[in-house]
Amino acid sequence: MFFDQEDIGRNERTAMIREIKRRWSRKQFDERAADKKQVNVMLSKTVIAQLDTLAETHGLKRAQVIESLVRMEADAGVYLADA
Repeated sequence: MFFDQEDIGRNERTAMIREIKRRWSRKQFDERAADKKQVNVMLSKTVIAQLDTLAETHGLKRAQVIESLVRMEADAGVYLADA
């Protein structure tokens, strides 16, 4: 759609542009996260504080810390062997 050829109002044009940007952002996000899936878990406040401390200490995000810890345990099998 070309805005210089259509007879549309300013508010309608702004709404269209906003929708186009929203769809483009969503498309970009979906492409970046194609091999990922969101999960939600309940954690105690103590564990959340520890997670935040780990993330801050290592300069990572929460998800990166969790992913790293899960991978390390899957490889080594040290802490959950008895569980």
